Amino acid sequence: MRKLLFLVMALFVLQACETTKEKDYRPPSIGTMNSISVVINNAMWNGKVGDKIRELFARPVDGLATEEPIFSLNQLPPSVFTGNTRIGRNVLIIQNSEENVARISEDLYATPQQVAVVKGSSEDEIIKLLDQNAEAMIKNFKEHELLEQQSRMRSSKIKEKELLDEFGITLKLPIVYRITTQKDKFFWIKRQIQKYEGGLLVYEVPYNSIPKDSTLSDALVKMKDSIGKANIPGRDPDRMWMVTEKAFAPSITHTTIDNRPAIESKGLWEMKNFLMGGPYVNYLIEDKPNNRYIVLEGFVFAPSIDKRDYMFELEAIAKSIKFKDDEDFDAEKYKE
Repeated sequence: MRKLLFLVMALFVLQACETTKEKDYRPPSIGTMNSISVVINNAMWNGKVGDKIRELFARPVDGLATEEPIFSLNQLPPSVFTGNTRIGRNVLIIQNSEENVARISEDLYATPQQVAVVKGSSEDEIIKLLDQNAEAMIKNFKEHELLEQQSRMRSSKIKEKELLDEFGITLKLPIVYRITTQKDKFFWIKRQIQKYEGGLLVYEVPYNSIPKDSTLSDALVKMKDSIGKANIPGRDPDRMWMVTEKAFAPSITHTTIDNRPAIESKGLWEMKNFLMGGPYVNYLIEDKPNNRYIVLEGFVFAPSIDKRDYMFELEAIAKSIKFKDDEDFDAEKYKE
């Protein structure tokens, strides 16, 4: 009798475990980088609510010469939001409801997944909620995409070790990138494909060389231009080198990277005395223990194609930085 009772209990526990597994299972999410599935009925999508969504979630990316949206939006009527259409990585759901609420949830239908829901009793209430919560939702989606981009990058341990030996840092460098210029405390890491030339510059500057007052913007431009003149030549090095495009003032944001204070600047670069240019993003990362800033600068030259996703890839590489002085740095990984 005891054996029979034990067997029944074991089967019950096993069945419960299987049920829990089935309940908790979420399929892998899908979707192109920097895209959002917008679940909304056709009437609202084609009206003022849709206009507000496009205004907020498809506004132009900062720092590009031509307009490209921060997110590509794909509208889905609620009636077709079933099965595989629910496993997009980023989802924005707009619903008519008696309650007025906006929230963000994780992994509702897939993993990893971010789902923003906006419910309103009228179109005006929905628009009000969008205005109040869009920035937080955009920040959430962008951070989510950054982690996804970094997870997709197949890193090269060899290149990471070269950066570790020279600068005391590592970066997730996809295998399509190669170090083409290596000088004392300066690397130029390129990714070259058809119709595109881009790269990441890695260098350092003394900690006291960057002011923290109103002259910061001018100092960043001066720093960039001096590095460009010394290291990024054109066809005629005596007349041509990379400079900051003077017609567009760079945007400057104070942020944190690898738990260190950092300054992000975005703008346009050009080749002096030559018709060539494109967008750049520059990260000045504080390394006070070593009395320096580490500078990571990504730039793209791609005259006939969109540049948003290439710039985003460079941003993801830059934000993957790890300093060997970090407490959680895995030094054993890079030993011969």
